[in-house]
Amino acid sequence: MSLAEGAIPSPFIRKYQFEELRSLTNGFGEDNYIGEFQFGRAYRAVHEDTPVVVKIWEDKGTNYEVLPGDNARRYCVEFDLLRCFRYEAHPSMVRLVASCWDQEKVAHVYELDALDTLYNLITEGDSFSWSHRIKAALGLANFLEYMHIPAPDQPHLPFLICNLDAAHVMIDRDYNPTVYDYSMISGGSSLIDRRYILNQHVKGCHGYIDPNPAYQGSWSEKSDVFAYGVVLLGLMSKRVYSEHDRLKCSPFVYEWAWAQHNAWKSDSLGFLSSKFSLVHKRLQADPIFECSDGVKLTKLAMQCVDFDPQKRPTMRRVVNSLKKLHIVEYNGELVGIDRLVHLENIYDKRADPYDVYAGDGGGESVDDDDHLSGCQGFLLKKAELTQIVGHAIDRFRAFLPQKIFVPCIDHYFSRWMISAVYQEIPGGQIADGDEELHNAPSSGKHVDVHVYSHADLRLFTSDFCEENLIGMFQFGRVYRGKIAEQEVTVKIWEVPKKYIVYKGDNQRRLWNELSLLQHPDFIAHPNLAKLMGYCYEGEHLGVVYNLKPLDTAKNLIEKDALAWLQIIKILLRVGCLLKFLHHDKPPYLPCLVCNIDVAHIMLDEDYNPVLYDFSMFRGGIIPDRSDERTVYLHGGYGYTDPEYAHSGIWTEAKDVYAFGTVILNLIAKKLYTDEDKLSGTEIPFLDYTLDNPLESKFFGDWARGVYRPRWDCPEGSACSLVHGTLEDGPGFYPEDGANLTDLAMNCIESYSSPRPTMEEAVERLFGLCVVQDHAEALGLKQMLQCSQTSCSGCS
Repeated sequence: MSLAEGAIPSPFIRKYQFEELRSLTNGFGEDNYIGEFQFGRAYRAVHEDTPVVVKIWEDKGTNYEVLPGDNARRYCVEFDLLRCFRYEAHPSMVRLVASCWDQEKVAHVYELDALDTLYNLITEGDSFSWSHRIKAALGLANFLEYMHIPAPDQPHLPFLICNLDAAHVMIDRDYNPTVYDYSMISGGSSLIDRRYILNQHVKGCHGYIDPNPAYQGSWSEKSDVFAYGVVLLGLMSKRVYSEHDRLKCSPFVYEWAWAQHNAWKSDSLGFLSSKFSLVHKRLQADPIFECSDGVKLTKLAMQCVDFDPQKRPTMRRVVNSLKKLHIVEYNGELVGIDRLVHLENIYDKRADPYDVYAGDGGGESVDDDDHLSGCQGFLLKKAELTQIVGHAIDRFRAFLPQKIFVPCIDHYFSRWMISAVYQEIPGGQIADGDEELHNAPSSGKHVDVHVYSHADLRLFTSDFCEENLIGMFQFGRVYRGKIAEQEVTVKIWEVPKKYIVYKGDNQRRLWNELSLLQHPDFIAHPNLAKLMGYCYEGEHLGVVYNLKPLDTAKNLIEKDALAWLQIIKILLRVGCLLKFLHHDKPPYLPCLVCNIDVAHIMLDEDYNPVLYDFSMFRGGIIPDRSDERTVYLHGGYGYTDPEYAHSGIWTEAKDVYAFGTVILNLIAKKLYTDEDKLSGTEIPFLDYTLDNPLESKFFGDWARGVYRPRWDCPEGSACSLVHGTLEDGPGFYPEDGANLTDLAMNCIESYSSPRPTMEEAVERLFGLCVVQDHAEALGLKQMLQCSQTSCSGCS
């Protein structure tokens, strides 16, 4: 089957109120109840005369910690995913027909005539036969293979399910498998890449968590392969890991399987006389069961749950191995071979630039009498110790209630244990050269992120009093705050009058910022705000930064409180930050701020600038959603690149333009004000009109009217737009004023092609006389060290 044949175009997705869903499911009655998934419950219902499944996310009553805003984020992520696959959905991917976001209650409605979940059917008797189980295994494997193919658009990442569980696979009336929960999905080109984000308090589903990469701070396709192996073991052995097992601290299914394998190997007589199979005896009695299939499936499943990710097969190899089973070769129609999506053409079209397990495999063919490494002969090497520590923590986490378990104990304990055996060197490289197991960024430090209530934020800011108000940012207000004796910065999102904000926009901005500021590459940068905690309470959204604020650059310009050396320090550090963000880090797109503004630059008491707003940030781990935002958001007023306003294309040049405007703000002491906006002027320091009549007259004939390029100046002179009061300050050189003015004007060129890159802009900044003569006062040494560390984390 091709994707075109399997896809059913989705019509308009209907919006339900929660009470309507209650009515559809007969009050969420027991007769319609199917079962639990990781974060809630699933019910049968009928939507417009069509059988459907209603999935309700719940904040309480699950075995997993749910923080404020978690389920709303999961709802949005899944909505985005299913919308992306609307026209090219795999047959094993649910079709979304309706949704509900009613205050804090979120739900999805899928078109699916559900028989039951795979979890409920695995332990069934003869009603879920051998052929039904192979059909489920084959369809699920084909689906995972499809999801693991790198996306066609940058950053070319595979989709990682991250919480595959038999309870998340729905079996329809024809015994076809359908995955219906994507609460933890990551990757592709449209979702946040969550593989390396710290403080992820949920690592996956109990009994399915990969004990290796999840505790090194990263996921990969091999984590999904591990979970699939657990599902396959369950299908064969009729075993599941239940809540009762969790409370009793019973072995996981894969632990039981390895114990069986080790017992079989230790029995020398049995080892020589038989082949190892974990297929349940009742299933072996099925008329179409072949013993060779049982042996091959067992080997395949054991390879999938190997403790070493590199020895696990890829899902492509898993599918190829399943196709070689006797039942598939001779009863293909019975096991749904015609329902599989043919992926050869997709593999041909898409290179795999990011597969850290390159090649068609990982693991060996199940047709070979291969060695299964499992947990045999562990030595105290770092990869193996990581497996042991991660496995032990997984058992500990599964047994203890979430309220008792400290969310980040796994990080500290595992890092401490591993560091006792091997040494890490700067830049995240491993001393003994075994980098492939540690390809996650590691330039940052782990920090706890707290969840605050709106009342907490009121307390920190003395009820958001006027004395603590620092100013406005693009989508709200920023305040000084105090937690005990620690001074902090508190940012509150609101619905501003200047910008269009639709429902869910500010929530997405909060989630993006939480992901960004908990990524190792960004935690360590001194000019990015350090996250302490956040508030998600209804419409009350906010973050708290570990930042003792002096004031914003905007306010200090208005107060005429910046000296020349302080201005140079701000420009150097902001320039280096933008250079760092624009730095190539394959496979990601460059990071773009998109709303640079002097109001978004906070200064500490040493006049170090800190960027604290990321509301329009894109690139890196944050997907480019410009197709949705360009309609009504072009950046901050006064900083919008006119070429972007004309073309709608986001590039690094947009940030360069805004940086040029910041230079002019600082050196000329000139700001774009609300009065300028009301008068119809939109972009500062520019004097030209686009061909588009809707973009009539942009703000500013000031800079263009005053500035004279060097070729138009008398010989031996150059134009400077530096304010006269700054020229008498220490460290000022006339040639620096002219050079800075030239740089600013180059940055705000009408079209992007003649503008410098941020790397070129920073090089010109470092060439200023004041930088050479006042290196210590400007903190140049620390700046260069930070720049080198940041670049090593990005390379």
